[in-house]
Amino acid sequence: MSRKLSDWGSTPSAAPVPNLSLGDFAPEKTQSRISADGSRWVVTMDCRNFHPEDISIRTIGAAVEVRAKTVQSSENDSNIVREFNRKYHLPEGLDPQLVESTLTYDGMLIISAPLPNARPLQSSASDPEQTIRLRPVIS
Repeated sequence: MSRKLSDWGSTPSAAPVPNLSLGDFAPEKTQSRISADGSRWVVTMDCRNFHPEDISIRTIGAAVEVRAKTVQSSENDSNIVREFNRKYHLPEGLDPQLVESTLTYDGMLIISAPLPNARPLQSSASDPEQTIRLRPVIS
């Protein structure tokens, strides 16, 4: 048995049309940018939907792992969850102990470290995994 579209009813308010816009999750807004200017390795990403306490940054060996998760309650007893996990491999010879992070007032996360040629490496025999403290920028 086949049905025509008109058989489903003609009231426009029968079912709400969801907003299918990607908004803040459009590919051009969720991409990170990696750069090196000769003295520093820098990763920049948009984290404006997250609070500093929602973001975790740590080095694991020769990589930087960024995790962010936020849960917001909505009016109709449901939750909106935003989450991402990213991993960046450090350039060869870069000391993971020198990685720094900053969260700007407008929500840009900047992770950086001096390149090996810019500053002598500090030798460390400590744990190859460390948590990096996120420093918010207050304007």
